[in-house]
Amino acid sequence: MNSWFHQHSFPRPRQDSRQQRLLQPEEIWAITREPMLRWPDVPCGELLAAPLMVEPEDPVLQELFGLTAREQMAKAMISEDPYHGNYPPGGEMPVLVPGRIPLLTMPTGDVLSADVAGLTKNILVVGPTGGGKTNWLRVLIGAVISGNVKVTLIAFDRKGDLVDCKLLANPSLPIVVLHWHELMLAMLQPVPGMALNVFINVFVQLLAAHLNLFASRRLMLETMHLLYKRKRSSGVWPTLCEWIDLIDKIRANAASRLGQYREALLYSLKQITNEFGNVVNYASSNFMEKLFKQHGCFVINTSGLSVEMASLLASLFVFWVYEKRGLPNTTVGHPVVFVLDDALPLVKGSTASESEGGINPLSTWAFMGRSRGIGFVVSAQNFSLISPALRNNADSLLCFGSYGRDAEELGRHLNLTNEQQALLPLLRPGECVAIARSVWPLAVYGRVPEVL
Repeated sequence: MNSWFHQHSFPRPRQDSRQQRLLQPEEIWAITREPMLRWPDVPCGELLAAPLMVEPEDPVLQELFGLTAREQMAKAMISEDPYHGNYPPGGEMPVLVPGRIPLLTMPTGDVLSADVAGLTKNILVVGPTGGGKTNWLRVLIGAVISGNVKVTLIAFDRKGDLVDCKLLANPSLPIVVLHWHELMLAMLQPVPGMALNVFINVFVQLLAAHLNLFASRRLMLETMHLLYKRKRSSGVWPTLCEWIDLIDKIRANAASRLGQYREALLYSLKQITNEFGNVVNYASSNFMEKLFKQHGCFVINTSGLSVEMASLLASLFVFWVYEKRGLPNTTVGHPVVFVLDDALPLVKGSTASESEGGINPLSTWAFMGRSRGIGFVVSAQNFSLISPALRNNADSLLCFGSYGRDAEELGRHLNLTNEQQALLPLLRPGECVAIARSVWPLAVYGRVPEVL
C-alpha cells in the first residue's frame, strides 16, 4: 500500500492558490474511481467532484477536493486490511431479512448475504480442517429454517456432527435427521414418468462414473435390459441382488476381456450390497417421491460408509430429482438444495480429465440444475482439486483458509492482489474471504459468527 501511496500526489492547501498544481478532469475521475480511496463513502463526494470536472480551475473546489482525497488516503494507509478497497459503499448491500443467507459480516458492519432462491446458483465452501466450514453450514441451515421459506434442503453429513449445536437442537425446528441405514431405496426403480431405456442408459453412466466401470458399460446395459424383460407384478422392479445373480450366471474365462469386465462389475455391485445391505435393495419405494414434496431440512448421516458409497448415495438422491424435474410437462416447484459436507471425492476433477469428456456428474447437475430449481452447497478442503466445471458454475465462494497451490488458484479465481492472496494462509477460525458475484463483484474479508 505504501508503494501505491507514493505513486499518487494530491494538491496541498497553500496561502497562494496560484502556486497550487491544478488537477485535471482525467485525474479527478481516476481519484474518484480508485477503490482504496472509497470515494462513494465520502459525504457529498460526487457533488464535490462533478462541478470540479466542469470547472477544474476553481481554486476553492481544488482545495476542498485535495483535502478530501488526502483524508481518504490517510484512512487507507491506517487500515491494515488489504481488502479495504473492495468493500461496497455504505447502504449498497441488501438488508439482512428472513429469507436471506448471511455469508459473512464485513469490517464495515455490512453483511454480505445471498437470497435463498439464489442457492440454486451454487456455493462452494473451502478451507482446512477447523477453519469454520461446518460452522457456516450450520448458519446456512439456521437461516433457511428461520426464513420460513418453501425449500427442501437435504444435507449429507459424513462426520455426523452437522446439527450437533444448540442452534439446531430444538425439537420444534423442521429438521429431520436420518441415519443412512434407515433409508428405504429401490435402486433399480425408474424415475416415475421416465422412459425405461433412457433410465437404463443414464443410470449406467452414473454407476460407471462413480465406480470407475467405464469398460463394463456394455455388459451393464445388456444385463439390465434382460433384467427388465422378466415378467413381474405391476409396480415391482428388479432388485440389486437380482442383477448380481444374473451377472454371476454369465460364464466367461476370467482371462478373457468379458471375464475381466464381469469380475470388475461383480466386485463393485457386491461392494454396494455389502455396505448398504437391504437399504438399496427394495423392489419398490416411494421414499424419494415423498421426500422431495416436503419443505424443511433433512440431514442424512452417512458416517460409517466408505467415501465411495457415501458419494454414491448422495448421487442417487440428486439423480432422482434432477431427472424427475427434467421430464416434459413437469412443474419445477420449490427449490431443492443439496448440502454436501466434506464432499471432495464427489466433486473432484481436473482440466485435463474434463477436456477429454470426463466431466464429473455433479458438475453437470450444477450446470443444468438451476433451470430445474436445484442448487448445491459444496464443502471441501482443497479448491484446486474441485472440478473446474463446478468452480465456474458457483456464484458464491467462501474461503476459510488456503495454502500453497490452493491459495494461488484461489487468488486467480477471485482476482486477488498479491497482498490479498497473502492473507489466505493467515485466516483464523471464523475468518473468511468470500465473493457472491450476483450481489457484489469483488472478494471481501469478514467473519462468520460461531454457532454454539
